[in-house]
Amino acid sequence: MGGGIWSYDPVRSHLGEILREQPRFNFFVPDAPWSVLEERIGGKCKKSQIEKEQNCLKAKALFDHWRDNAWSSIRYDDMPPGMMNPSHGYTRFWDNRFCVIDETRTFVPFFDFRGPDTRLSADARDVVFSVQDWLIRQSIPELEELALAVIRFDGTKETGFSVVPHFHSGPVRWSPTELTELIFEVYADWVRVAQQFERAPRRTGTDDNSCFDFG
Repeated sequence: MGGGIWSYDPVRSHLGEILREQPRFNFFVPDAPWSVLEERIGGKCKKSQIEKEQNCLKAKALFDHWRDNAWSSIRYDDMPPGMMNPSHGYTRFWDNRFCVIDETRTFVPFFDFRGPDTRLSADARDVVFSVQDWLIRQSIPELEELALAVIRFDGTKETGFSVVPHFHSGPVRWSPTELTELIFEVYADWVRVAQQFERAPRRTGTDDNSCFDFG
């Protein structure tokens, strides 16, 4: 298997089966065996062995957690596309489903599959919760009672991974106006750094009188 940049797209593409997705009407959908899902997810991991390991191990952690706790999920295709950002794309902190703990408790999840060095900090989770509240709970009346959650994974490939849900409680930290200002500030900083990089002289072996200049 080749190297290069890899992603968690393989596990994301099977979240419906992993999270025991049920129709919105009272029809029972039989559970997919883990061996079948493992083969399907692993078959989509084309870039490296680590991609296959990380996708399959974290998918198995989700698969087990959902069944051990008798959770399920319901697909909801009317979720908003996300928060518009200055580059005319969308920043999205949810999937087209919400998850069911029991008859009275449901939540909208954001799955943070990354490891401890790159996953969301506590401040970043506050941004996620604020965006979820603004664009889902405040915008869709029938979902205003949904709980908000970031799903994290603790462990290693040697020990296995466990699912760690972070549920939001209390008022969210950022208002819609503050979120808009925040994302524009971040974008402006990114543009500023990119422009400085473009203006910086390139120091290569062909630069006149400047090669190997460490002074």
